[in-house]
Amino acid sequence: MSEQEQSVCEGVVTGSTYVSKTDKEIKQLALRLYRGEIFTSMQIKEHDTQIIGSIFMPLMLLDDLSRKQLILNGAYCFYEEVSKAGPRSVNGYLCFFSFMYLDRPDAGRLIDRLRDIEEMLGDD
Repeated sequence: MSEQEQSVCEGVVTGSTYVSKTDKEIKQLALRLYRGEIFTSMQIKEHDTQIIGSIFMPLMLLDDLSRKQLILNGAYCFYEEVSKAGPRSVNGYLCFFSFMYLDRPDAGRLIDRLRDIEEMLGDD
């Protein structure tokens, strides 16, 4: 058995870590969010947060090791391109079969950048 196979069998998470987004990447995400080109978990109404797995479907299907890796990497805000959405579900939300994520600091930077865009364009 290879070292990688043994690690998986023993429940060891990989060494992959979250790489913070550059300012340019955050700006692009904020612009795309403003334009409605991406959907984020921060747009889910507070009383609907328990159904995040039915919006970002892979979250429901994660094995324990993958879930643990997301937690260790500080996953805070999930997002995906609206163009990659499947049909809307009965709850009215889009349904995604893939996702990307931001950690808390990057999510905060995204919110700040989005507010800057809204102020600049007069959409307060």
